[in-house]
Amino acid sequence: AILATDLALYMKRREEFFELTKNNQFVWEDDHHRDLLRSMLMTACDISAITKPWPVQKRIAELVATEFFEQG
Repeated sequence: AILATDLALYMKRREEFFELTKNNQFVWEDDHHRDLLRSMLMTACDISAITKPWPVQKRIAELVATEFFEQG
C-alpha cells in the first residue's frame, strides 16, 4: 500500500491516468485502470493528511511509520 503513495511512481502513473480520463477511455471493469485510480486516490489521501487536526495527523504518521517498519 505504501508503494502507491511514492511520488516518483505517482508522477508516472498520473500521466497514464490523466490520458485515459481525458480521452474518455477509462474502463471500470479494467483491473489496471482501477489500480491506477486507486493509486491516485491513495496519493491524494496521503498528501491531505497534513490538513487534518494534529491528533488525527499524529495518528496517521504513527500508522505510516509502523507500516514502513513492518516492510523493513
